[in-house]
Amino acid sequence: MDTDQIITKNFEGFGVQWDPSDLFDYADEQWDSFYEKAGFLSPNIMRVMLHDGDSYVTGFDENNNPIYDWNSVMMKRVCKILDFAEKNNISIMLGEWRSISERGLLSYTDVGKTVKWDNPIWQRMIMDCLEYLIVEKGYTCIKYYNMVNEPNYYVRDNGGTDEASYNMWKKGITQLR
Repeated sequence: MDTDQIITKNFEGFGVQWDPSDLFDYADEQWDSFYEKAGFLSPNIMRVMLHDGDSYVTGFDENNNPIYDWNSVMMKRVCKILDFAEKNNISIMLGEWRSISERGLLSYTDVGKTVKWDNPIWQRMIMDCLEYLIVEKGYTCIKYYNMVNEPNYYVRDNGGTDEASYNMWKKGITQLR
């Protein structure tokens, strides 16, 4: 290691990814074990990926407004992770794997419309979720947001192109910003 050649002065340390499981619920003893292991690792940053918008949206009303459930099982798990991060001064990069309609779980009533990355309804859902977690719940640990995981990989493998994927992601992230 050459300590005279510093690559960056902004290195935040090593991080981990800790997602709320969409398959299992955990007993208190299991959560305690997770907390102990994460405490031992002492990460400076963690990536926490929500299981798409269906972590907090149960559907859409007749006016295509999202119906939120901030007390869903998934959001309770997210809050347990964020509680740990808040208590231990760990920065969080929050994100979602993909938009909710890409898995076909939720759709809204406009015929032929889906909640894709570049759809303003998804950006609204994201902002409402962030507002809930940061403003209402007071999580100061959330420092970054990752709109979608591996956008080039997912769209390309589902019949799109890297260019189309990038353009949809760019439009969506620009709208979100």
